[in-house]
Amino acid sequence: MESKLGEAEIENYLWTTYSTRYSFLLLSLLYPDRDWLDKKYNEDHIFPQAEFTKAKLLKRGYSSEKIDEYLKYFNTLLNLELLEEGENKSKNATPFEKWIISRDDNFKKRHLIPEMDNYDFDHFVEFVEARKKTLS
Repeated sequence: MESKLGEAEIENYLWTTYSTRYSFLLLSLLYPDRDWLDKKYNEDHIFPQAEFTKAKLLKRGYSSEKIDEYLKYFNTLLNLELLEEGENKSKNATPFEKWIISRDDNFKKRHLIPEMDNYDFDHFVEFVEARKKTLS
């Protein structure tokens, strides 16, 4: 008997938030080729968590609506990936648009990062919408 997830289940999974009961499990399903025995992986915010404070978003000149939208998505599976512990520590709070250019050619494919012309923080909502299509 074949079991498939419906759109509603997938949508619910995409709203799973960082460091919760099922977040690591759901992320691990996206990485079937990982060495789970010999390496330790961390949940990581693709766009750094440190940038998603109301104060920082206001400083960028974002409207209340845009701030609400950013805060709605930043802590969900749409902005999460699994990185090896050392890689995660080296990334720290580096802006994604700077960090992504330092990765190898297959990084986007391995982490299901959508192809975009611009990974600047101002394009975060565009990023999560594109990633949602990739993950669905």
